[in-house]
Amino acid sequence: MDSCLLLGIGALAVVGFLIKKYLNKSVNKADYPKDTVILHQLGSGPYCPSLSPFVIKVETYLRMNKIPYKNEYDRVMSSKGKTPWIQYNDDVMPDSHFIIQYLKNKFNIKINDKLTPEQKATGASFTHLVEDHLYWGLLLWRSVYDKNKTIFRMIGLNSIILWIFERKARSVCHAQGQGRHTRTETIQLIEDDLRFISNFIGNKKYFLGDNPTETDCAIFGQLCQFVWQTPDSPMETSIREKYTNLIDYCERIKSRYWPDWDELITRGNNNNKK
Repeated sequence: MDSCLLLGIGALAVVGFLIKKYLNKSVNKADYPKDTVILHQLGSGPYCPSLSPFVIKVETYLRMNKIPYKNEYDRVMSSKGKTPWIQYNDDVMPDSHFIIQYLKNKFNIKINDKLTPEQKATGASFTHLVEDHLYWGLLLWRSVYDKNKTIFRMIGLNSIILWIFERKARSVCHAQGQGRHTRTETIQLIEDDLRFISNFIGNKKYFLGDNPTETDCAIFGQLCQFVWQTPDSPMETSIREKYTNLIDYCERIKSRYWPDWDELITRGNNNNKK
């Protein structure tokens, strides 16, 4: 076998080990408080409390419904290889969608009960838009098209980790489909989604009207990443020049449910313990 190929395989093995070590610390075996949701996640972001829209989604839902919870910044992935996941007493639940369904049943949450079937369908449709389409644009921008890897470098990831992240992102996004588009096409798809969301929100206080609902957790989780955590990107420019109601919307939810937001972000300080 060619020596260069052997060297390359060896390098990939080392990088794979480093990634696994970074993302799979052992679970803290401390006794968690009873009847408290333990939210497992990776850590704080520079300008949002998490780099993951799905963590923000779940934590906003917990706050919105006043469910007792505790964050566990342990970098342990779920049984599905995803983040976040929760523990509640002896129950374990992965995936933000199923986490919220579990919490809704466990705590008898009625936040969506006053919505019409049409509103529920609209909320579900936009949730799929942001989580199954817009999110992939965010992943491509951060991991592939932002050549400086700005956000990832602000949390202290080195060039080796970023190299493997980019390769992984290219692979999964190509398999999903969105990674087959050009950079220009991807940015256009993102801006189309942002325009649709902006047009639908209009002057409404929350996504479906005057009162917050489950849909707001998903929409806010994704939008806050574009509003505050894609610095110097074309999307940030578009939001500030054309879709300012998205900023107002995010500020409204942040003010109501995240009064400690500024205490939970790193501002690019790599020494943050979370």
